[in-house]
Amino acid sequence: MSKILKIKDCVNRAIEMRGKCVSTEYINNRTKMLWECKNGHQWWAKFAHIKSGHWCRQCTHKVNSEKQKLSNGLTDAIDFANSKNGKCLSKKYIGTHSHMSWKCECGHTWLATFANIKQGYWCPYCAGQIIFIDDCKFIARELGGECLSNTYKNSRAK
Repeated sequence: MSKILKIKDCVNRAIEMRGKCVSTEYINNRTKMLWECKNGHQWWAKFAHIKSGHWCRQCTHKVNSEKQKLSNGLTDAIDFANSKNGKCLSKKYIGTHSHMSWKCECGHTWLATFANIKQGYWCPYCAGQIIFIDDCKFIARELGGECLSNTYKNSRAK
C-alpha cells in the first residue's frame, strides 16, 4: 500500500513542477526514478531530491545563464574595455556572440563580439588588421607596381 501512496506522491510532485514522473514504481529513497520536465528533458533522480525542490538541470542552467547574461554581460564588457583603456559603446547586451560597438584609446570604433574581445582581439585598426585602398596603393607602389582599383572590400573580393 505504501508504494502506491509513494508513486502518487511522486506523480503529484511532478505535476506541481509542471512535469511528470515517468517511472511507474517507487521502491525507496535511494532508488532513482525517471522524470520529465515540461520541455521534454528527461533525467534520473531520487524522489527525495525532487521533493526538496530540485528539478530539471538543463532548464535551470538555461534560466540562470540567461539571467547572468543579461545582468552581468554589459557590466563585464564595460569593465573589460576599461581594462584596455577603451570603451564599450553598446548600451545593450544580447550575448557573448552578438556584435557590440567598441572604442580604443586612439579613438577608433569597430564592431566585434564580446567573445572575440575576451580572446584578445582588440582594436583591428591599431593591430593593423584593417586594410584601406590607400594601403593597397602604397604597397603596390613599394613593390614597383600600381593599384588600379578605387575601392577595397576584403582579401577575398575580386
